[in-house]
Amino acid sequence: MKRIYHYICLLILSVILLPACSDDNKEFEGKDNYITSFSLRLENETELNGLIEGNKITINASSSQSLERAKATVKLSENAKIFPNPEEITNWEEDIVFAVTSYNGTRSQYKYTVNRTEQEQAGTIILATQADVDAFGQKGITSIAGNLILGQISGKDSIKSLSPLAGLTQIGYSLIVYPTVDMTNFEGLENLTKVGDLIQIESSPRVQSVLFPALEMAGGVALKNDSLITISFPKLKNVSKSFVINSGMGQVILPSLERVGETFRLTNTFSNVKALMPSVILPYLKEVGSIELSRLENVKKVDFSELKTIADLNLYPLEKLIYINAPKLQIITGKLTTSATSKLSEFSLPELEEVNDMIVEGKQITTVNLPKLKRVKGKLSLNYAKINGLAKGFESLETVEGELYMLDLAMKDLIFPSSIKKINRLSIYNYLSAPLTKINIKGMNIKELAVMASAVDGVEIIGDDVFNGTLSILPDNAKSYTLKFPKLQGFSEVDSLSLGSYISNIDVLNIKGIKKIKKGLTIPNNNLQDFSISDLEEVGGNFTINHLNNIVDPSVIQINISDLKNVGGNFNVTIDSRSVRTLNVPKLESVGRDFTIGTGYMSTSSWSPSCHLRYLLFPKLTSIEGKMSLVPYKDDASKVNEELTDLNGFSALKKVSGIEIKAQAALVSYAGLKNALSALTAGQWIVERNGYNPTYDQLKSGAWTKL
Repeated sequence: MKRIYHYICLLILSVILLPACSDDNKEFEGKDNYITSFSLRLENETELNGLIEGNKITINASSSQSLERAKATVKLSENAKIFPNPEEITNWEEDIVFAVTSYNGTRSQYKYTVNRTEQEQAGTIILATQADVDAFGQKGITSIAGNLILGQISGKDSIKSLSPLAGLTQIGYSLIVYPTVDMTNFEGLENLTKVGDLIQIESSPRVQSVLFPALEMAGGVALKNDSLITISFPKLKNVSKSFVINSGMGQVILPSLERVGETFRLTNTFSNVKALMPSVILPYLKEVGSIELSRLENVKKVDFSELKTIADLNLYPLEKLIYINAPKLQIITGKLTTSATSKLSEFSLPELEEVNDMIVEGKQITTVNLPKLKRVKGKLSLNYAKINGLAKGFESLETVEGELYMLDLAMKDLIFPSSIKKINRLSIYNYLSAPLTKINIKGMNIKELAVMASAVDGVEIIGDDVFNGTLSILPDNAKSYTLKFPKLQGFSEVDSLSLGSYISNIDVLNIKGIKKIKKGLTIPNNNLQDFSISDLEEVGGNFTINHLNNIVDPSVIQINISDLKNVGGNFNVTIDSRSVRTLNVPKLESVGRDFTIGTGYMSTSSWSPSCHLRYLLFPKLTSIEGKMSLVPYKDDASKVNEELTDLNGFSALKKVSGIEIKAQAALVSYAGLKNALSALTAGQWIVERNGYNPTYDQLKSGAWTKL
């Protein structure tokens, strides 16, 4: 019975275990074909675990992490096989398809891919030494949110290689390289695509090249180094602020640059090196605040093929410049400047329509081609060019709102295009003997015509009979001291006539043709040896002659202002000539304000001895709205006139607001003022230090002459 029980237990146990054994055999022999885990171990021992999602395996690696020669660890289903063998794979950068075959021969596929991720470092990073650079490179950082500062301002050269930074692609703010980075170039930064703010490279004695082959965008560039030869940014398109290089550069390569938000400047302020670059070519630059090219001794060509608008364009000095190419430039909102020492023979901007200020200088320029220029908002300067007038090359010019300034232009006749409508100020200045013989502004709206230095010399100026502007004849600073006053055709009426602050280069001043000056006329301090004004009838403002103390010729004894009838403001004349004894203004009838004559005085000075007026002839002067004053020289008690004896030349005067006569030592008769006395009160009559000083009451009683 016991044996039977034993057999029954074994039978039951076999029934229970049989399905389990059947399952075990099925799994061992079965169809599972899975990759259960996947990882890569890099050469630096970094472990990267793969993400398995369905039939996809993804390795997430930063852009600075190299998968070259990485070792894979792969776990499969029991007894499954994989192809290709991961142990034999060396290139883990590319996509791979793995085939996994189960024990019983069923197959599945897994696709392996790499997902590159950016690894960003916040804040400012300072790498002062090579050890700092090496340690930072180990982190695999691809992006810096703040500044990256390399090296130190002073000290021993300490950084020899930037290769550990090769994975760096972006810097949020500035890249600053200090002098202790001891490299001829900056290899290791070649993968930078963006620098948010300034790239600043301080002077370093060994650096020769600055190459950023991948950089597309920068906030600004500032390079200053006398040893730089090559600067290359082949992919750089956008600089939001300024691009500035100060170096004896050999070449600057910017084939893709389209925009500079502020200033683009290339210069060389180093006295120990010369800039060797032969040209500045920016073929795709369309937008820029300003361009400054200066002290580039060997530049012969500048090319801005796509540029349409700019604020300032400064090409000064570029001594070897022979060609400017800006075929699409239409508007200059600031200033354009070229160099007088350049080799330009032609200055051409064929599409330019508007400019604020422009200085075109060049002693070899024979052609100026600005056919579409219509408006100059500020100043247009044409200096030294060998052009014959403006009729050719300025065919569309209508308005110069500031000044049209011409310096030493080699032409005889100044002829303007018919398109001209308005010039605020036209200035013509010649230092050398003036070849200019004719200036024709007839029909033009000009607020001021200024003819200066040697350009004054006998030039014929043709204008309208009524010139509603200022005619400025300014002979100062010419080589000759015997210039002739211009010959005026037209100009019977002008707004004002200006002779500057000192007449130093004209010896004989003979003003003819002008009948009316709406404002004032001043003959300033001068070196004149003779003087006359004919035809002038009316001056609306002040009429002033400061002095004529260089008139010493004994034959010049009288100053005639022959046709003057009315002065609207002050009449103020001081002669101070040793030879002139008579001031004759025979037709003057009225003076709108004060009337003052400096009658001259005794002097032993070698430059102004014994200058006395003896006769004052104003036979038709009837009205002085202000005060009449006769003094030797202003109101100076030390100066005395010893020749004026009477005032008979004022016998027609009836209206005056006051009379003051001082220091006329020979004056003994006031009979010429009989008709004016009734217009005065006792308080308006002042006489002092004269040969005779009668009171107001004495004159009323008839004591006009000293007995």
